[in-house]
Amino acid sequence: MSKVHLSEISSLNFEADEMTTGRRVPPVPQLQCVEGGHKGGDRDTCGQYTPESVHCENKGWDAYSRSVQWSCTTALPSNLKLGKVRVNCERWSEHGPSDEVLSGSCALKYSLIDTASHPDSGNGTASTFFGVIFFAILAIILYNLFCGRRGAQTGYYGDDGNAPPPPYTPHNKQPQQQQPWRPGFWTGLGVGGAGAHLYDQWQRRDSHSHFDDHDSFGRHNSPAPVGPSHTYESTTSYGGTDTR
Repeated sequence: MSKVHLSEISSLNFEADEMTTGRRVPPVPQLQCVEGGHKGGDRDTCGQYTPESVHCENKGWDAYSRSVQWSCTTALPSNLKLGKVRVNCERWSEHGPSDEVLSGSCALKYSLIDTASHPDSGNGTASTFFGVIFFAILAIILYNLFCGRRGAQTGYYGDDGNAPPPPYTPHNKQPQQQQPWRPGFWTGLGVGGAGAHLYDQWQRRDSHSHFDDHDSFGRHNSPAPVGPSHTYESTTSYGGTDTR
């Protein structure tokens, strides 16, 4: 066993189901997920997934916290991301310098954040707004297209485009026929809003859907494995150092 200065450690790799070294205190797991009580984490997230490894790089000394700062990266299911991280090492001497630690004694305390329970409301609002505008413009275009074509086919003077106009005198005005209801701008806007809502619901359902037991040809598909997600993404978080 030997001692090392934290400032001399350029990087650390923490593995699941591996233990640290121990001299003054017993060894501890290299990866320790802190549930809920760790600032920045959510409850009931540690049980969703355990990363196989987390790689942390030394980003230098922070004069404010008076500790080495780390950048930690791992691959997690797309619905999870790293919360707060903290590298914890065994101090070589109980009353010695905090920068002097036992080699191989460092562990990582981390928390997980479930992004599904923290939706970005700002992006959702903007998406819905632009969806309403898009469908409203589409409704107006379709209204002008079909109603314009109908007017061109029926003619200006009535259903018979070849009929001559009636004689006009101040005392012989033709009674105005009641015009049938036609959709207007506000109707198009309402249709656009409904379409945008349905489109948003379809996107949400599509992003969380899984393959059915049968495909479109009636063939049986194997059931998808049970788990929080099957898409993995790289996630990075930053934190400092403490000792035990």
